[in-house]
Amino acid sequence: MGRRGPPKKPVAVHKRNGTFRGDRHSDDVESQLEPRLPDPPEHFDDDQRALWTRIGEQLAKRGLLTELDGMAFELLVSSYMAMHANCRELESQDLVYFTESGAPVVNPLVGVITKNTALLKWCLREFGCTPSARTGIHVAKPDKKAFDPMAALLAAAAAPPKTPAQKRPSKKSKRS
Repeated sequence: MGRRGPPKKPVAVHKRNGTFRGDRHSDDVESQLEPRLPDPPEHFDDDQRALWTRIGEQLAKRGLLTELDGMAFELLVSSYMAMHANCRELESQDLVYFTESGAPVVNPLVGVITKNTALLKWCLREFGCTPSARTGIHVAKPDKKAFDPMAALLAAAAAPPKTPAQKRPSKKSKRS
């Protein structure tokens, strides 16, 4: 059975909307992944490597590409290059062939290009490379001032003790 319901929201979206629950939403994976461009696959040619670098650097800069995304990104680059190769091939051929009986038949490359375009569209959507896909992507930015309990303890131990004049006055209730 496939997945049910709408796709899961990233933890950052739950936190921003105030719907984050620690017992339901875990950001262990998201917080451990460092955005970076993985190395291109060994079997890529120069054109594929150039596309890998050009698009990958932009995605990594936006926090949308990590080491774990290498295979999905490889699929994006490969489908893009294959689609263009098939389109160039189709330019030198007829779109429609006629059988001996005169029945028209569509060139098989048209079906290959259509399927490849659907795969490319899916990849582009997954990486937020379309205008509508970008509206649904919210990348969690690392909290640079995250509370570190050990640092707070060490800072408190290193600070000079407060004199009575520096202590806050206690709040008294105004009950009558």
